[in-house]
Amino acid sequence: MQFITLEFFLFFIGVLLFAIFLKKNRKIYTVYLFLASLLFYYGFGEQNFVVLVISVVANYILLYKIDQEKGPKARKTAFILALIINILFLVYFKYTNFLSNSVMELASGLGIRGLNLSLEVIAPIGISFYTFRTISHLIDLYRGNVERPDFTSYATYVTFFPQILSGPISRPKDFYESLNNPKRLSYLDSEIIVLVLSGLIKKLVIASFLWEFTQGPFSTPQSFSSIDLIFAALAYSCMIYTDFSGYSDISIAVSKLMGIDVYSNFKSPYRSIGLKEFWSRWHISLSTWLKDYVYIPLGGNRGGRFNKYRNIFLTMVVSGIWHGAGINFIIWGTLHGIGSVVTHLISDRFGSNAESKKGFSILKLFGWVLTFAFVTFTWIFFNSRTPESAFYFIKGIFRSAVTENVIVSTRLFIVIFVVIYFNFIGQKFTLYIKNFISELSPIAKYIFVLLVVYAIIKLGPDMVPPFIYFSF
Repeated sequence: MQFITLEFFLFFIGVLLFAIFLKKNRKIYTVYLFLASLLFYYGFGEQNFVVLVISVVANYILLYKIDQEKGPKARKTAFILALIINILFLVYFKYTNFLSNSVMELASGLGIRGLNLSLEVIAPIGISFYTFRTISHLIDLYRGNVERPDFTSYATYVTFFPQILSGPISRPKDFYESLNNPKRLSYLDSEIIVLVLSGLIKKLVIASFLWEFTQGPFSTPQSFSSIDLIFAALAYSCMIYTDFSGYSDISIAVSKLMGIDVYSNFKSPYRSIGLKEFWSRWHISLSTWLKDYVYIPLGGNRGGRFNKYRNIFLTMVVSGIWHGAGINFIIWGTLHGIGSVVTHLISDRFGSNAESKKGFSILKLFGWVLTFAFVTFTWIFFNSRTPESAFYFIKGIFRSAVTENVIVSTRLFIVIFVVIYFNFIGQKFTLYIKNFISELSPIAKYIFVLLVVYAIIKLGPDMVPPFIYFSF
């Protein structure tokens, strides 16, 4: 049940109609949200549903155990045990196939024949996101940042249907504050309207258009020219941004309509100068999660610059491993780890980054080009099925036996340019549209939304590919 389907639209309208009347009663509304979330996730299969329920029940028991322990030593032991269980839970579903295949390949390389460890474990949809939610709750409870909630509130936090598939990864404290707030929202709020329309445009119009230009080149890079491969890399860079930020916009809008306030997950990341700034603008809920629950526990910037750079590097490697089971994701995370360390080295050496300095300069332009080129280059590993395929792709960029350009077109160039350009003017444009909508009458707002949605449907393709981050 994707966000951009008629099935989800009907489901959400039904949920929203009852939510409007139940929002003032906190206990009833919490139970209602929990049941709606379970119904939503059940649509992805019984096996996925059973795994989710086991995770929710087991983690609440672990929360209870940590909360009830009296001595600090016993409490710490219970906390560490809970973390290990969650990590093993995620490793089993996401990395068993990769690890077993790696062992078999190693055995084959050593001349050991007949070893069969293939298990073909299927990872439940959204497991990376809801496991990170359970882990953050365990850590926050242990740190004393949040109290142990009742079971229904906790289960609603983990299973909340607008966020369970691909985030954003809300923090427990923020979620419960919104959940316990009985005030009703304005369902004609201009911010919500802009978020929904923005998400639909990004996904249905832009990302779906760019998708067709990435499939062939990333599947068989040997069949495409160097220029084609360059444009395919640029197309994917723009596609993953519009696809995921489009999903995030819709997720945040749906969350807000359900009374749960959520922070922005993207802030024009392709205008960044340096990876330090890029990761403060890209997938913000994950970036801050990694900072608070990986980087800082590793030591953060304590103990000198070497420890700081080491912890930055390790955090980015963890990010790569979290995204998927495969050497290509490890390479992607490692490259971003190296790039982030270099960015921090430059920042520590020369002071604040160039973005904080007003006006245009050749140095800022060079920094932006270098950052965008690096991010686009690393996406090649992210989107390739194997490291070998990624290396073929990169090799083809510099030297390809194919001379005829197949995918390059004026339309493709314009769409790529528009996506990048809106990273620089998007915030001002969004503010202008919000102000424009806020001045319309309720009837005019409905008409405006219907006209834009109609235009989106007309511009969108017949076949809409699934959201990229659903696979994580």
